[in-house]
Amino acid sequence: MKRFLLVLGLSLALFAASPLALAQAKYTIKVNGKAVGTASLTQTLLPGGEKVVQSRVEMASGANAKVFVTGNSRYDSRGNPLRQFIETITVGPASRRQVTATFDATGAHAIVDESGVRKVVDVPLVDTAPRADPTQFWALRTPPKAGTRVQFYRFDAVLLKWNLTTAIYVGQKEVAYGKAKIKVHVINDDRAVTWVDERGLPVRIELDGSLLERIEPN
Repeated sequence: MKRFLLVLGLSLALFAASPLALAQAKYTIKVNGKAVGTASLTQTLLPGGEKVVQSRVEMASGANAKVFVTGNSRYDSRGNPLRQFIETITVGPASRRQVTATFDATGAHAIVDESGVRKVVDVPLVDTAPRADPTQFWALRTPPKAGTRVQFYRFDAVLLKWNLTTAIYVGQKEVAYGKAKIKVHVINDDRAVTWVDERGLPVRIELDGSLLERIEPN
């Protein structure tokens, strides 16, 4: 179960921590130094400033099980969530769960499909609560000053709840990447520590003892 929740956590971290204009990347996933899966990410900045994030995670879960998580999220130009889709398929034993969430002033409205059984779940949030995630554009636009701290509510499509999130822009630093050195933006929040490159593409995500690292292109 812990490994399964880790897979879902990494999937949500990919949604939340990787702003860019138009790019694709592949990643390795390690737990306690051991490679246990892979991930891929595609993001697009649309006319008007909206952003679409698509991701896929494949990871071993236990001795014989595998988990596949596919996601698609859309944000407006301020980082407000517009739509979120996440599908989790487990092999050994077999199961499938889909969540499609839309958002309005009253909160989130989710359609949940558990292996063919559907239900609708409303998750309210008062309209005065901040839900725009400015970190979505910190690397893509002019970054804030080092030490900038923001708070907002982030929707968890797995647990179907809003989480108050604190994010900090730590600043920039130079790190080794393959045979070269690159500058990265370091962003910390309640779940992860993320390095994002100058194009806004995640280079490294640390989450609950796991590590997601971008595969260096050939």
